[in-house]
Amino acid sequence: MRNAAKQHGCRPLSFLSQLVTLQTGVQHSNVAVQRRKGYRIASCRLRCGSSQCRVGLPAKELMSTIETASPKIFCIGFQKTGTTSLDLALQQLGYSTITVFGRDRPLPELRANLVDIGIGIAQGVDVVSDMPWPLIYRELDTAFPGAKFILTVRDTDKWYRSIRDHFGPANDRIQQLTYGDDAGSPVGNEARYTAVYDAHNADVRSYFVDRPDDFLEMSLEAGDGWRKLGAFIGRTDVPEGEFVRTNTASQRSSILTRTRKFVHRVKPRLSSSV
Repeated sequence: MRNAAKQHGCRPLSFLSQLVTLQTGVQHSNVAVQRRKGYRIASCRLRCGSSQCRVGLPAKELMSTIETASPKIFCIGFQKTGTTSLDLALQQLGYSTITVFGRDRPLPELRANLVDIGIGIAQGVDVVSDMPWPLIYRELDTAFPGAKFILTVRDTDKWYRSIRDHFGPANDRIQQLTYGDDAGSPVGNEARYTAVYDAHNADVRSYFVDRPDDFLEMSLEAGDGWRKLGAFIGRTDVPEGEFVRTNTASQRSSILTRTRKFVHRVKPRLSSSV
């Protein structure tokens, strides 16, 4: 199904898009279920250039299937808590995912339109993760009833050292959005960053305190993995063994080391050819 989507100029299909495509025999991308004049419809929102992707379908005949379809999964842990690993794990299970958004927008625009932008993006995928998704988890909960929320966590001190080492002293607008205009870099802002991080985790736990079916907390460094994830999202086909681990400090260091060695090898050749 995803290969067919690429051939037709569309991005990979979400679960609901695949469902509508299979039920109707016509390919649709970025399908979202909405209410219009009291009726629930499944409509394709992606304007990819194909007339097939501009069709709005009465969804009455699909609703019995849609109601039991996989709900959206919102990963609302802060960056550097295992978000990349979780994203890849869910991709491995067949979900369409998206991670960071907003880096291409001016900070005032992003701040003013964060919720609308996020909800619009979330409509077209099964899973979201990384920043700034955690900042709008309440709005996502309202916009997508029945969604599943996963909070990835790690030790606060380890988390801060990881984000500091990863981003360094450079200012970043997503960091400004999250920690304040005057804290665009984690360097020199440990107290602010750790306070915001701890407050977010506490707020999320409090918000979902009476909703165990909708909320899961995962700590990859404590050993949480496939079994816990599979039980939460209702999947019995998860792999056995070690959970996905990627974007770790050792992996990044290894990549950097290999890159430096490569540059060191080819630089003399480039210089001699000039």
